Amino acid sequence: MEQISAFRTAALMKSDVSLTPYTDRLRNGAVTKDDLRYERDIILELYKHHLKLLLEANVFVYAVTGALLSFVVTHLTVPHIRWVLVFPAVFDVAFAVFFWIAGIGIDNSQEELELITIALHANVYQKLAPLRLGLWVSSIALTFVVLLIGFGAYWISP
Repeated sequence: MEQISAFRTAALMKSDVSLTPYTDRLRNGAVTKDDLRYERDIILELYKHHLKLLLEANVFVYAVTGALLSFVVTHLTVPHIRWVLVFPAVFDVAFAVFFWIAGIGIDNSQEELELITIALHANVYQKLAPLRLGLWVSSIALTFVVLLIGFGAYWISP
């Protein structure tokens, strides 16, 4: 018997509607192959958009963090300047949590792509795992940066 994840179980419990597989809906005319291709294209376009947003968000977060760190390092004689580092730490933690949570929900789109591929009798489909990996690597990297900021704020002396 297949193990169902807690996330998927919660999603199944929320929905009272049990949808028939795409192959059955194709046979009875409820959907067409063009509908499925269109839905597949939407998922893939969204995937590409999310990859681009991940890159842009990382550039933004590291630019803000780097700018504030360099400001603090160049102004160590200002009293209580280390408190400026609280903002990038909180900012980076927020993005790390967001990236980690966003990586969890990708399974739904992946399953949908697999079901569409089966219904269309296609041989190949796009894996969405690189997006999840990118989100999780970004989350871990930001957590590491927060730790470095914390240790740096403690060890920096004027």
